[in-house]
Amino acid sequence: AMDDYLARLLQWQEKAQREAKLRSSCTAPNEAYESASRDFLTRLLHDSGTRDLRADIAEAAMSIAPAGALNSLSQTLLKLCSPGVPDIYQGTELWDFSLVDPDNRRPVDFATRRTSLEPERGTDELLTYWKDGRIKQWLIKQTLKIRHKYLSVFAQGDYQPLVVAGDKADHLVAFVRRYKDIQILILAP
Repeated sequence: AMDDYLARLLQWQEKAQREAKLRSSCTAPNEAYESASRDFLTRLLHDSGTRDLRADIAEAAMSIAPAGALNSLSQTLLKLCSPGVPDIYQGTELWDFSLVDPDNRRPVDFATRRTSLEPERGTDELLTYWKDGRIKQWLIKQTLKIRHKYLSVFAQGDYQPLVVAGDKADHLVAFVRRYKDIQILILAP
């Protein structure tokens, strides 16, 4: 798995360096610089002397993962409920840790996505196992059901931002989608 991850990172790194045009570019690649960068990543992921650093990076990533997951769920809800047509990239229904192309152009595992939709899981289970991403897929499914049921609200209704009060007001986004006598309140942390 580490070899596959390294291959993905190396492709990303080359593209990022060349597009940044700081020390290398697509038209004038700096082979020495790119080679040194490839060597650095390879040592970081494979050298036994960097094992502690890798562990520290993994620990730091896991410490912010719950906040990242909550932000992802909030962004997904806002994207699906805000005015306009929601745009969800195929394959991002679960957590997606793809880098920019060509990494984000890998084949989508549709079988996993179909399997994780059925049978319907309870929210307690989804919250307990939030790291597998099924909670994001569940949120998309439930929100799209509501959009379908109240199509006129999302297709023709207006959008009213709400002012939130209280100690944690700065940590909440709230608005109403309204059409005729139907109102839908959207709250996202």
